[in-house]
This record gives sequence, structure tokens and C-alpha cells, in this order.
Amino acid sequence: MVKYSCETCQKTFTQKGHFEKHMSRKRPCKKDNTIEVLVEQKVKEVLSKTNIVDKNESSTNQDMKLNQMDYTKKTREELIAICKEKGIKGYSNKKKKDILELLSPINNTIVEKKKDILSPVNNTNIKKFTYIDLFAGIGGFRYGINAFQSSHPQYIFECVKTADIKKDALKTYNYNFKEDNKACDVHTIKNLPYFDILCGGFPCQPFSSAGKQQGLDDKGRGNLIYEVLRICKESKPEYIILENVSNIETINNGEVLKTIVKEFQTIGYHIDCIPVNSAQIGLAQDRKRIFIIGCKSKQPKVIVSKKNPVTIKDIIDLTDETTNLSENFLRKLLVLPTEQLIGKSIKDKRGGDSNIHSWDIDFHGKISERKKILLSTILLERRKKKWAAEKKIKWMDGIPLSFMDIKTFLDYEGLQEDLDDLVDKKYLSMEYPKDIVDGKRTPIEKLPIGYNISKGKLSFPISKILHPSQLCPTLTATDSSKLAVLVGKTIRQLNEKELKRLCGFPEQFSLPHGVNKYDLFGNMVCPPVVTAILETLLLPSV
Repeated sequence: MVKYSCETCQKTFTQKGHFEKHMSRKRPCKKDNTIEVLVEQKVKEVLSKTNIVDKNESSTNQDMKLNQMDYTKKTREELIAICKEKGIKGYSNKKKKDILELLSPINNTIVEKKKDILSPVNNTNIKKFTYIDLFAGIGGFRYGINAFQSSHPQYIFECVKTADIKKDALKTYNYNFKEDNKACDVHTIKNLPYFDILCGGFPCQPFSSAGKQQGLDDKGRGNLIYEVLRICKESKPEYIILENVSNIETINNGEVLKTIVKEFQTIGYHIDCIPVNSAQIGLAQDRKRIFIIGCKSKQPKVIVSKKNPVTIKDIIDLTDETTNLSENFLRKLLVLPTEQLIGKSIKDKRGGDSNIHSWDIDFHGKISERKKILLSTILLERRKKKWAAEKKIKWMDGIPLSFMDIKTFLDYEGLQEDLDDLVDKKYLSMEYPKDIVDGKRTPIEKLPIGYNISKGKLSFPISKILHPSQLCPTLTATDSSKLAVLVGKTIRQLNEKELKRLCGFPEQFSLPHGVNKYDLFGNMVCPPVVTAILETLLLPSV
């Protein structure tokens, strides 16, 4: 519908005749400027307040100009520190003159106003931390941090970078945190913006007692700690939390750990190294680790509080009686009474009552009691150091013994036939003694060939049946799949639920299809240990 309006009084009409009558009346309409007057008054009030603000801002600007004059005398590194303190971003890769521009009065005013807008008055106690998760695995550090935040809501954490190169680990990490992190090698991480905490379980294989213990000389993995040092030197996080195997304390008489500590001290960190066993903080796993804690501004003093001990019976899933072990192997094991099964290792490389040997369960077929005595005697004799001295080789645990060697401690008619039968049944193997040649154990064929026990701890479908009243040994990538439990009338490997509980992962944590759970849980950081460290590192001391 067409509307007609009077330009003077702004009155509107829907009919043209009414509009024309209004415009032709004898007493012309007057302009109603009431609203304009009110607006003008309001503007004057605002302007009067603005003049006061302008005076204050003028004074502030003068102070800021004086500060900027001081900035010109500072180094680039000092200017970057000021930017971090003021919350000014964009200083990375900039020259000194460009950083001075960032610190100009206009930019500072914008930043300060932005801070006032974004920081609620009633949230003055909130403490925000950003962190990067290196060698992230399946998220042990992140779950530990999340648990700390849940217990202490005044602390807010944000993960700003995740790095790992293992396919299964990343798949699991992304699956649980609903992210899409790509494989990331720490060598490629350059010039990250400032973050508060660097955490990571750097590769332990070069330092583990299960490996070659090359330490920092391991060119593929041992020197990754230097990449961590580089990242810390570039981004200068306030805190560092690193995890590794306890054996790192003893390699080269402790020189490896001393070197790492000294390197971090050189770039400005105060360091505290603490041993933590996951059993101390309420997990049913005997997992000893060293944590390297660093802090820029003060000497960290981390004391982890102990919690009530738990054992296998507290984490075992009694509802699961499914097993992947063969019926033949189970039948041979379950012949033994329960007290001879639980808590026992299944291996031939050691003696003692804590072991079940292959000949105890006729693993390779039935043999006579005399042959079992022969095997048990060889098992113990082959470990003696006198054989290395006689053969003029470096001692190793388990030297093959020749027929003549064996005759010195066990000589009877039919010995040779018994030895041959045990070799045929694969209870024994024929080997040459080994010596160190060019750093490697090498068979010495000029020495007489000997008999040796053929089965190691990983030669059986399982290596240990866990005792309900004891701790689980350290889960490792190589043999956690060999640990078993007795449930009902069967023996089975540890399941996913039990692995989570042994390591302290939340019940909602789950594994995507197709990953190797034993490898993943053998290479993770226990979340409750991380939480316990944050409790003493970040919370005010009482």
C-alpha cells in the first residue's frame, strides 16, 4: 500500500486525498523536533564524559610513550617477553623494529581493552594453561591433565599441539578426543607460539633394560631429546614434564640423565628428577618411571602422594571367560592345580619354584623323569661363569655345554641317547658358544658345539599367569600380550578393560577397530601419575 508523508512533521497518510488536504490547510504544520532535542542533549552528555576519558587516555598515552622510549633500549628477546606478558601476539619471526610497532600506544590500548572485554570480573581466579603433547601415544598425558582439571575447575587447559608418528596411536588418540591429528615428527615442529607446558614420554627404547641401551648415541630415537630441548629453547614454556624408563638413571653410570638435566639447565630451566612407580598412586601395575620436571621461574619440588595399594583382584574382569589359547596348551596347563598355576612364569631360561617349565607340562611330548632331571641340571649349570673362563669367552647367561662338559656333572649310561632324544623333541637345541666380536655376540665355531635350553620366556603362548593378590609386572610392547589370568575354568590374556584399569585410563576410553592394544598400552604414560604430579607442581603448597 502506498503511503504519503509530510516532510515537515513526518506524519504519514494512506490516502492521497487526506494527504493533499493536510498540505493545503491554512495553518501549516510545524516540525516536531522533540526527539532531536533529546538526542542532542544525550550526545552532549556523552561528549562531556568522553572529554574526561580523553584526558585520562591522554595521560595514559603519555605514560605509554615514555614506556615505548624505554622499549627501544631493550633487546629483541626482552621485547618478546614483554609481548607475552601483555598478551600481544604476532611477534614470531619479526625484527626488533616490527615488535616495537606492536608495542606502540595504539596497539597496547587495543590489547588492554580486548582483555577487559574478554576477562569476566567474576573469573579472576581462573588459571589458563596451554600445552603441547609430544610423543602423545594414546593420550596418557592428556587424560591425566583432564582429570586434574575436573578436580580443580579453576584450572583450564588447552592442548595446542599433538605430535606422534605411530599409526595405531594416532588413530586411537583421534578416536577418543574426536580430533583429526596427522602424523607429526618432532623434527618438523618449528617456532611454535608461546605455550605454558611441554609434556611428552620421549622414546624409551634407547634407555630400556630390554634394549641395547645406546642412550643418547641411538641416532634414530635417543637424540630426540635434543629436539625437545630445541622446542623449549624456541618457545620457552614455563613447565616441562617428561617421562622415561627408570633405567635411564643407570646407563653409563648415570651420565645420560646428568647430561639431559645439564642441557635443560643451560637453557634456563630448574630441574627435578623424580622416580614414580604407578603402584604408589593406586594402580595394580609395577611400572617404575623417571619424570623430568622443569620450571623456568622456580625450582620445582615434586612429591607424589601415595594412595592405597591395589592388586590384580581389584581390576580383573570376572565376566570374561573367552580365550584365544589353544585347547591343547590349556589342557596341559590345567592339569596342574591352581596353586601351581597362579603367579607362575612359563619359561625354560630360569629355574626355581616360580617357573613352569616346558617339561613340567610335557609341552613337546612326554619324557621320562630321568630326562627331566637332565634338563633341570643343564638349566642351572649353563649359567655358571666357570664355563666362560674355560672357553675363554665373555660370560653370557646360558652358555651351550658340550657332551664332555655335561659329563663332568652328570655321567650315566645312556646320556648321549637322552640328549639326542631331547634335541629331537626340541627341549634342547644345538649351538656354538658365543663371544663378543665387533660389539656383537657371534658364534665361535672353533669351540665344541653344545646343548642349550631351547625355550625362552616369549617362546610360549603366555609367559606368566598373574596372581590375584600381587601386582602386574610392567606392561611392555613386546610381552604384555603374554600376560594371562585364571578366570573360572580357563586361562586367557588380559582384555581391554583390564589393560585400561592397570594403566589408569577412564572407563569411557575405547580402542578403535584394528589396533594392537598390547603394543599401545605397553607404550603409554599412566594418566593418574600425571595428575599426581600436577597436584604438587601447580597447586599452592599448604
